[in-house]
Amino acid sequence: MMKNNQRQAVMYIGLGALIAIVILLALGRVRTERYEGEVSEAELENMLDELAEGESMEDEDEMTATGPSSGYESD
Repeated sequence: MMKNNQRQAVMYIGLGALIAIVILLALGRVRTERYEGEVSEAELENMLDELAEGESMEDEDEMTATGPSSGYESD
């Protein structure tokens, strides 16, 4: 069985977390999204394709940025 002090500590931690969530929701720092209706498989595939294209473009940028700079001299 928990001691009274432990119960109070757990209660205050829970209350603090609840207050923090309410404040963040009020300030708009926590994003909540509502999904209405069902999304078709074609729309999901298009979204995945767009994400994959964005990642592949980032990978290409990283590949071209390798190597020493022009002013670098090695010993």
